[in-house]
Amino acid sequence: MFDQNARSAASKAIALAVADYPFLLPEAWTAEELTDGRERQLAIAIHRTVVQRWITLEALLNTFLRKPLEHMEPSMAGVLLTGAAQLLFFDRLPVYAVINEMVGIASRQVRSGAKGLVNAVLRRVADAVEVVDEPWTAAPRTLPREGGYLQVKEGFLPNPAKDLPAYLAVATSHPCELVEHWLSWMPAKEVIALCQHSLQSAPTILSCDEILDESMAVPHETPGFAVWRGDYGQLQQTLASHRFWRVQDPTAARAMTVCEDLDLKVIVDFCAGKGTKSLQLAQAHSQAQVYAADPDARRFAMLKDVAEQVDNLHAVPASDLPTEADLLVLDVPCTNTGVLARRPEARYRFSRESHDELVALQRRIIKASLKQVTHAKYLLYSTCSLCPSENGRMAQWALGRYGGSLLREYQTYPGGTGNTYHDGGYVSLIDLSL
Repeated sequence: MFDQNARSAASKAIALAVADYPFLLPEAWTAEELTDGRERQLAIAIHRTVVQRWITLEALLNTFLRKPLEHMEPSMAGVLLTGAAQLLFFDRLPVYAVINEMVGIASRQVRSGAKGLVNAVLRRVADAVEVVDEPWTAAPRTLPREGGYLQVKEGFLPNPAKDLPAYLAVATSHPCELVEHWLSWMPAKEVIALCQHSLQSAPTILSCDEILDESMAVPHETPGFAVWRGDYGQLQQTLASHRFWRVQDPTAARAMTVCEDLDLKVIVDFCAGKGTKSLQLAQAHSQAQVYAADPDARRFAMLKDVAEQVDNLHAVPASDLPTEADLLVLDVPCTNTGVLARRPEARYRFSRESHDELVALQRRIIKASLKQVTHAKYLLYSTCSLCPSENGRMAQWALGRYGGSLLREYQTYPGGTGNTYHDGGYVSLIDLSL
């Protein structure tokens, strides 16, 4: 079809996301409607960039619009966001080609009369920035990007010296409440680095026992992991032919290694999700029986599919979990603040209210799990969050309520690039038998 290319597909997908923003879906868009591999990869990259830089793009576009972007029809907002993302963050795409094609897409996806507005606004966006190939610092009129920064001619950015949270919110596309939350317990230098890190494209990392083809994957600095280089279809084929390989960041895998030296016969994974950690536990403790549950019907169905592949892994409803276990695993829902480079949409869901609701939910999960598993020797608690209230303070709350001893505790902050990249997260191991 004439309109089935990367830019038009991305624009349509973003137009659908406009109606949901800031509550964007966690599942990454895969552009399945595109059959050409290169077009599909470009469409995914454009879509991801819009999601990752939404606040920045909206703030810049609004300087050239009479009506704020949020009040525009979704199809028009989708075209403008898609066009602006390419002009600001895709060096290899010629400016004239981007603008011309987005004008044509506006005519087809919005209406013929939309061409003039799109042409005028995108030309002003292209003229508003200058690429600088030097390290970014939090300075007036600078926008960070991978490999450097953009010098901004238009004055839409707050002054970081006068209002650092507002500046970082717009420059790095994080809700101001999230930046303020971080600044309440982290030094400004670390918050700036964290905001910048979340703007990179997180690599796909495999937990695997060997690298068969370095054109497809290269070793990660953490032994037993590799950074995937192939496309999505090749990844699916590779995973299908290697049953115990999985997509997993080293930080997420570390949550399971804190208990690898324990003698475990019965393991209960109370909120197992799709079963990645359950499978890892079943492999690492082949002498143990692993029982996994999840309250979400869709995730539980996926969990059952995983369990069917492994003899010592059993997917059961929470009410059917054993009441006695050597290890109770709680990988709880969280704010995802340790994985914002990998889950860029998660940042927009953060608010003080949502944070407090998640903390309350985590406590309810701990209570419910220990009400079901009344005799648990060890408790393994983990999140992909950076927030102390979800991590160390939660472990201390559990200790205060249920007793026991904190045996191990690790807080990892996201960092690195390429084959040194890793997510952030938290894990603690509590001995409840004391």
